[in-house]
Amino acid sequence: MKKIVLLIIILFILTSCQSLPYRADREDVDIVISLINKGDITALTAVSRLPFLFESEIISTPTDMQSLWQYLSSGGFKLKDYTIREIFYPERISDLWPGIKMEIDSYQKNYLNQDTNCVIIDTAGGEFMLLIGRPVKGIPSILGIRGPAL
Repeated sequence: MKKIVLLIIILFILTSCQSLPYRADREDVDIVISLINKGDITALTAVSRLPFLFESEIISTPTDMQSLWQYLSSGGFKLKDYTIREIFYPERISDLWPGIKMEIDSYQKNYLNQDTNCVIIDTAGGEFMLLIGRPVKGIPSILGIRGPAL
C-alpha cells in the first residue's frame, strides 16, 4: 500500500512539472548559442518555433526559416565571446525589441506564453536578444532573435 501511495505521489509531481512556467538557465542558452555558432542549419530549423520573430519580421514558413539560418550561417554569423547579461520573462518585448510596436505587441499576445524567456547577450559585436522556450527533446526552442548586425 505504501508503495502505491508513493508511486501516485511521484506521478503527480512529474505530471505537474509541465504546468510550471519554463525558466531558461545558462545551460539552455549555451545549447542554443552552440547550435548557432556551429551553423547547424538542420538542427536550428528543427528547434525554431514558427512563427519566428527575426528583428521586426515574422517568419511563418519552414522554408523561410531554413533560408534564414542558411543565410546567417553562410554569412559567418556567430555569437562568439558572449556574456549572458539577463534571462527573464518578457512583460512587453516591444519595449526592448525594435520594430513596429503594434506588430511586436501582437506577436507577443498571440505567440508567446509563460514558457518564453528573453535572453540578453553581450558580445564584441553588440547586444543580441534571443527568445527561447521550453525544450523539446532536450533542446530549447528558439522563438526569435535580434541584434545589431542582423
